[in-house]
Amino acid sequence: QKQLRSFLKNQKHAHTTALLLCYPPPLSSMAEDMLSTFKSFGGRCVIHVGEFSGLTGSSKFQHLLQRDFKLVSRYDCLQWGTDSTEATIWWKDDKKGGNKSSVLIPCSCCKKMEAKKRCRLSRSLRYCSVECFQDHTAERRIRLALNNV
Repeated sequence: QKQLRSFLKNQKHAHTTALLLCYPPPLSSMAEDMLSTFKSFGGRCVIHVGEFSGLTGSSKFQHLLQRDFKLVSRYDCLQWGTDSTEATIWWKDDKKGGNKSSVLIPCSCCKKMEAKKRCRLSRSLRYCSVECFQDHTAERRIRLALNNV
């Protein structure tokens, strides 16, 4: 964090840079510390590569990101085993009171609601309800077959 602070102090335009967090360690404060520091120097764009509510970052990091930034793009990454890795791009949300519209883990079927459960055979498949799980059966079978599961 000290290195990031000294780097940002020397930047005249922190608001034109992006913070890239690639697989921030789980159960560590590193991601939230970097995000808070970056934001305090006027940083506006965050690129996160990892898995929300899973193998990267912490719940506090996710809360800060969702509260202070708006999700503008989401890209699936190649999957290794049961990972659910994606690249997400976030922009600083200047509205006070939080950003409730950014869904961290969208349902694989409806893509609108926050997923409550993940498939135990492939974490990239996630569902908001039993109905969505059932409606997604054909695509889930294809995805599992492609992963040799």
